[in-house]
Order: sequence, then structure tokens, then C-alpha cells
Amino acid sequence: MTFSVMELSRIKSERRFWDKVLFCCDNGCWEWIGKRDKDGYGRFELNSKMLGAHRVSYEWFVGFIPEGMWVLHKCDNPSCVRYDHLFLGTNADNSADMTAKGRRVITLGKALPQTKLIEDEVREILAQY
Repeated sequence: MTFSVMELSRIKSERRFWDKVLFCCDNGCWEWIGKRDKDGYGRFELNSKMLGAHRVSYEWFVGFIPEGMWVLHKCDNPSCVRYDHLFLGTNADNSADMTAKGRRVITLGKALPQTKLIEDEVREILAQY
């Protein structure tokens, strides 16, 4: 049996991908054990591009991801790459999903890393104004 260069490339990529997946979890997730970003999403290099592992899985199993669409997790597990735990949505859909599931964390005041002034300083400035 002979394979084209493209077929061999796909086979090698798939082998590298599946070497980084653990099929063990009680929640039914396929856990990405390879490189992850700071938020826990799997990262996978394909055709010299670093991509979300869940996005690669979605494209391989489900199909094309249209421009501007996000791949969201039904299971709320960012390291999950199981195709039937994934669905397409917009950024707004992602925000609504987070809110509906109680995962939206709103950070205000001094807990926000970019904060320049704390509440007492703001009150003082407003009082002087």
C-alpha cells in the first residue's frame, strides 16, 4: 500500500495528536495531556501553525469551522478534545453559555490585575472634584 505525501502528513499529524490524548475520564472527556495555554486549552502544531487542539478535533471529526466562529465545550472542560463535547458558536454565544452555567467571573476593583487605583483613592479623587 502506498500513500501520497499529503496522506502521510495527515497520518503523522493524527498520530502526534492522539499521542497527546488520554481516554480515561469519568466525565467522558478525551483529556488533552500535551501543551496547554494559560487557560488550560490544548495547543497543537499543525502545518507550522499553533492551533487549539479542540478546534483541530472539531475540524477532523465534524467539519469546517467558518470564519469568526468559536468551538465551545458542552462539558466546560477546556482540555477536552472529544468531538461530541464540542459545538460551534459566536463570541456572544460563548458569553451567554458562561453566564447560563454560572462560570462568568466578574473581577472588579483591586482584584483586577490592571487596576491603577483602589476604591479609597477613587473616592478621594471624586470628593476633591
